[in-house]
Amino acid sequence: SMGLNGRLPVHLKQWLGGTGVFLGETILYLNNRLYAFPGIGQIRFPMRWLIPGSLMFFVGAGYGLANIYRHPRIKKVAFLISTIFALFGALNNLRSSRIDLGFPMQTLPKVEFAEWIQEQDGFGSVLLVPNKRPPPDSGKRSDLPVFANISPTLASSDNQYFQVIHGRPIYAKPNLKTLSSQSQNTEIARLVRNWDDMALPMLTANKPQPSKIPPSAYDPRSAEKRKAALEAFLTKGLRWIVLDKETYNDQAMEILRDQITRYIVQEKEFDDGTGVIIFEVALPD
Repeated sequence: SMGLNGRLPVHLKQWLGGTGVFLGETILYLNNRLYAFPGIGQIRFPMRWLIPGSLMFFVGAGYGLANIYRHPRIKKVAFLISTIFALFGALNNLRSSRIDLGFPMQTLPKVEFAEWIQEQDGFGSVLLVPNKRPPPDSGKRSDLPVFANISPTLASSDNQYFQVIHGRPIYAKPNLKTLSSQSQNTEIARLVRNWDDMALPMLTANKPQPSKIPPSAYDPRSAEKRKAALEAFLTKGLRWIVLDKETYNDQAMEILRDQITRYIVQEKEFDDGTGVIIFEVALPD
C-alpha cells in the first residue's frame, strides 16, 4: 500500500525509526536488482513480490511472539501485551497512512441502454462496436477512450460495467476480462475486426494522417464469408449490436447496415453519452 517510491524509507521510519530507513532502502535496492534480471523486468507488476514478502514478515512476527509467550510469567499477560501491540499498530497506522480519511468514491453513471437490455426477456449476448479502439497517445489506462464518452470514470472498464448492469454475455478480448463471455472463432473475430475498422476514420480524425475504411471491410468478394460469420455469431447467441454513434460516419453506417439489415429485428436509439444505437438481431425465419 505504501508503494515503491523514494519516500518508502521515510514512511517506514515513522513506524520503525532508524531500522525502518534501512529496511526501506534495502527493499528499494532489492527491487531494482530484481527488475534488472531478464524476464522479471517484463512482468507487469514486478514489485508485487512485496505482498508475499509482507505476509512472510507477519507470519514470522507471529512465530516470534508465540515463542515469547511460552515464558510462564509472560504467558499470564499475553492477551494484554497483544492488545497493546494491536492498539499501537492501529494508532501508528492512522497517524502515518491517514487511512481514517474518507475514501475517494466515484459516482458511477446511469446507463439507459444497458438497463433496457437487462429488462428484455429471453437469452442473448451483447457486442459493442467498435469493440476495439486505437490506444491513447499517452499510453495511460486512465486516458483510454470510453464507449460513447459516457463517463471518464469508466476508462478501461466500460464494457464490464455495462455487463454488471445488463447481466448478459459479452463479446470481448480477452475473455478473461468478462464476467460472462461470448464464445469466439476466427471468422467471427475477423467480422468484428472489420466493423472496428469502419470506425477508424472518426477515431483517427484528429491524427496528422486520418485512416480510411480498409477495402477488406466491405469487399464484395468476401460478402458470403461475412454473411456466414454473422450467422454463426447469431447461432452462438448474439442478440444485440450496440453501436457508438459518434465513431461511425455516414459511409461506415451505410456499409454496416448493408451487412446486417436482413437480420435486424428492431432498432432503438439512446441518448447515453454522445449517442448509442442498439440493433436487436436474429436469424430470419
